[in-house]
Amino acid sequence: MKKKYWNIICASLFLMCGGTACDDEWYTEESLTGNNKQVEEVGMSAADFLKSEAGYSQMLQLFQSQGILDEMQQRGMKYTLFVVGNENLNTLTEDSLYTAQTHITTGLFTPSSLTDGSRLLTWTGRYVDVEKSVYAKNEDNGENIGQDSIAISGVMVKRMFKVQDAYIYELDRLIEIPRSLLEILERLPDEEYSLFKGMVGKYAQKIFDREASKVLGIDDAGNSIYDSVVVVRYPYFEKNGIDLTSASARMTMLIPNNDVLTQAIEGAKAEIASWNEFEENVAAELGCDPNGQITGYSRADSIIEQWCFQCAFFNEELKPEAFHNSEEIDLTSTFGKQWRTTVNKVDTDNPVPMSNGTAYYMTSLKVPQNVLIYRIKDYARYYQYLTEADKAAFYVLDNMTYNRVSTDAAAWTPGEGWPIHEDISVWFDCADQTTQNCAITFYPYHFHLNADNSYAAQPYMIPPGEYTLHIGFGNIKNMHGPLDVFVNGKKAGTISAANMSNFSRDRGSGGYPEGYNKSLNDKYDRDGKELCIFTIEEMQRLEIRFQAYGWGDMGNRINPQHFTFRPTANCY
Repeated sequence: MKKKYWNIICASLFLMCGGTACDDEWYTEESLTGNNKQVEEVGMSAADFLKSEAGYSQMLQLFQSQGILDEMQQRGMKYTLFVVGNENLNTLTEDSLYTAQTHITTGLFTPSSLTDGSRLLTWTGRYVDVEKSVYAKNEDNGENIGQDSIAISGVMVKRMFKVQDAYIYELDRLIEIPRSLLEILERLPDEEYSLFKGMVGKYAQKIFDREASKVLGIDDAGNSIYDSVVVVRYPYFEKNGIDLTSASARMTMLIPNNDVLTQAIEGAKAEIASWNEFEENVAAELGCDPNGQITGYSRADSIIEQWCFQCAFFNEELKPEAFHNSEEIDLTSTFGKQWRTTVNKVDTDNPVPMSNGTAYYMTSLKVPQNVLIYRIKDYARYYQYLTEADKAAFYVLDNMTYNRVSTDAAAWTPGEGWPIHEDISVWFDCADQTTQNCAITFYPYHFHLNADNSYAAQPYMIPPGEYTLHIGFGNIKNMHGPLDVFVNGKKAGTISAANMSNFSRDRGSGGYPEGYNKSLNDKYDRDGKELCIFTIEEMQRLEIRFQAYGWGDMGNRINPQHFTFRPTANCY
């Protein structure tokens, strides 16, 4: 206990003195009295004063029983105490030490030094908030002609005393400092919140605190033997901008119970299963036989579960109105996760005060579609493996013929276990150069190539939502433009001749594979150049059409290499 007190004392003195050395002028009579003329000066110590005042006997007993007065005497410093008269003393909680520590802070805080909005570090390691207002002013010049009204964490100050070693403020009731974020988390009942507590708890690390540990002796090898003090840290959270152990931070925690979490996780899995079922039904109607080798959509359980706790922490204190702002419907957690307030809900009528922020209980949670689908990327190169029947099913050629495939970038990897990636495009030539138009209608498909070059193929079905479309071509020397691109019959955009070079392969623009560190190599497996943003209203087979106009007899060719769909923030 003493070690903890001393750390808090040092921190309080630093805050009290503004990080500089205190000098004697700070304790002048003018600064002690300030604008408030009701300070009563008593020529005795705080301990003797409390013993002499029968009206504070219960508060004296609390301080004595918890060793507060003994600690004050041992340290011999200046303090600020908060006391409550016997007639107004609320029933004490079972945690008497916490209550006693709540009502003392190291440092002589005078009425004039207590400014509105300032915070005092108590011996609990938590802060109390100072609220100060002037309730009487001169109507002519606005100068203060009344007295300051002071409240400590919402509790009004009734009387003030200056004793030899302290300032004592009598309050009209006990201060109630909320528990910290970690204490609130720890006190959640396991039967209702075990899943969330487990998600957070697995990132806790116990660290030996050498400074707080007492040396008991020396072993035979000359090493110090400690009465070890172990502290718990959350470095994974700290790396992402939030220190769960901080007393001074202002944070927000959204708390899901087991039912909310289970419904969110199972709902996400069911949504993915429904997409795959839809795809399989369409494949059966088209006569495709994937032989059970096409996995369709999938998402690791760990990613889904991780999102559920990463969306729950914010490195700022969010007020209830933040969850009801029609103009700003997205909040971003400290882990960069999107919380859409029109979809996910918290109980803003019953916020949970924390000593270092505010918590809210979740009432509903949905894992966003843009989490279940990171990106959809696939390639034209599989054309070379298809049977003639499947070529006709997946590629409709209008005045175009297949020429060959071309390796535009040899297989390579940036290392560190990343899969080998290569750029291969398919050359489709204009069949009749005397005409002005040619087109390819392409139906993207999941593809699995077996060791013997047999394969399984199944059409892509894209869930409803908003996406960005990225396109990449191989050798573009004979692609003169303009080239119109249609998605499911709707025009997505036009690629002009001047802009054609921007759509070269998948090495220069767009995002990266999930979890990739671009510092390894910034040309690895990119999305490719973004063509447009578009919306799919219902789950349907994906169709991409490339339409060339007026290319004439210039040796026209369309060389598709890849496509990428990436869900936007609105794909929730």
